[in-house]
Amino acid sequence: DMQQLQTEMAATIQALQAQIRESQTELAAKDQRIRALEQRSFIERCESGVISTSRSVFTSPGLGYRFIDLTATFSQPFRTTPVVNVGLDYLDHFVDTDIAINMNANIRILAEVTATSTTSLTVRIGTWAESRLWKASVHWMACA
Repeated sequence: DMQQLQTEMAATIQALQAQIRESQTELAAKDQRIRALEQRSFIERCESGVISTSRSVFTSPGLGYRFIDLTATFSQPFRTTPVVNVGLDYLDHFVDTDIAINMNANIRILAEVTATSTTSLTVRIGTWAESRLWKASVHWMACA
């Protein structure tokens, strides 16, 4: 009776050890798959949007470089820092008819990405010299 019980217990232990080895093998294979997915070089997803300045952002007279930094937050974090591209979407130049020099002013605008993380991006919109802006918008696309 005792011998039979020991034999059954040994068989049960061996079966459980085989299941543990099989589970460990499956887990190692899944870990390897996860590491491979994390190292892939293709784009997982892209997200895009538009960010805008407020109205009359740079309408006061002034020379020199003036800018505003605008931040957009992604709908969900990227796993890696995305590559971001921006393009001018909207530009409204301001002309003050009371100031003669402003009537011949050039339209100058700069839009550049100044910061990118897995959760957000920052775009700097600016102008310089005697240029004056009423409002500007930038379309952005982030991919990782």
